[in-house]
Amino acid sequence: MQALSDVLESIIGAIYISDNFSPVGAESLFDNILKPFYDTHITLQTLSHHPTKILFELLQAQGCQHFELAKDKDDSITRCHGEHAWNGICRASLILHTVVVHDVILSSGEDVIAATAARRASFFALDALEGDPEFMTRTCDCRTHQTHNKPRKKTEFEKALEKALAKQNEDDTAKDDLESTLGEMLQGSTES
Repeated sequence: MQALSDVLESIIGAIYISDNFSPVGAESLFDNILKPFYDTHITLQTLSHHPTKILFELLQAQGCQHFELAKDKDDSITRCHGEHAWNGICRASLILHTVVVHDVILSSGEDVIAATAARRASFFALDALEGDPEFMTRTCDCRTHQTHNKPRKKTEFEKALEKALAKQNEDDTAKDDLESTLGEMLQGSTES
C-alpha cells in the first residue's frame, strides 16, 4: 500500500509542478478521478475492523474455545457461474469457507478468492449472531467446562523439556552429593 500512496503522491506533485504550482490541476485530478473512486469503494464498512478479527474476539470474549474458520477441503465441489463460466467451461472455481462453532456450521461464504470467502463467512457469522443472540448460550458450554477440564495433553516439546530439566536436576543433585562427599573427605583428612 505504501508504494501506491507514493505513486499517487508523485503524480499529484508532478501535476502541481507542471501547472506552475497552481492547485487547479491537482484539484481537478482529485475531483474527477479520486473522489468518484473513494465515493464508490470507501465506506464505513470497508474502514472498519476485519470481520474475522471481530468474530474471533467476540467468541473468545464469551469464553468459547471450540470454533474455527474452515476452508472447504472437498475438491469435488466446484461451482461456476456468471463471469467465471464461459461456454460451460469453469475458468475459476469458488472457494467455500465456513464458520464452525462446536461442530455447528454458523455461516459460510464463497468466492474465487480465499480471503474474500473467509471475510464473507465471518461477516455472515456476525450477522447470524446478531440475529440469534441466544445461539452461543445454546451451543457453547466452554465456560461451564473450563473448571472441570482434563489437563491438556503435553506436546512433544514440553515432554522433551521436562525430561531435560529432570536430567539436569539429577546431574545437579549428583554434583552436590559429590561435592559434599569430597568436602567431608577433605575435612576428615585435615582433622587426622
